[in-house]
Amino acid sequence: MVKVTTALLKGFSLALGLEEEALGEYFKQADTLSSAVFIRYPEMEDYPNIIIAEDGTELGYGAHQDVDLLVLLAQSNVQNLQALTGDGTYRDVPPNDTCFLVNAGTYMDYLTHG
Repeated sequence: MVKVTTALLKGFSLALGLEEEALGEYFKQADTLSSAVFIRYPEMEDYPNIIIAEDGTELGYGAHQDVDLLVLLAQSNVQNLQALTGDGTYRDVPPNDTCFLVNAGTYMDYLTHG
């Protein structure tokens, strides 16, 4: 995970016209805010599958922003992910269990000024 994150951050740095190590200095394994997160959402046949707890709390992965530096998302073959586009609409991310989605979180947004 550390090697993948380091390589991705070098690529992001170069793509932004920065020195190769510019974003890497913010990646600290022990710091949860600066971490890269590897996750896999569970497959859900009835997408979007929102579960309501006994107290009325909505459980699931509704609209949210990832706060981390990078999020690496292992996909499945079941449609269960959408992304917010620049025009404010949500679009389905095509499922593909041989791919990873790399999401720049709000910490990356902060460091790069958008």
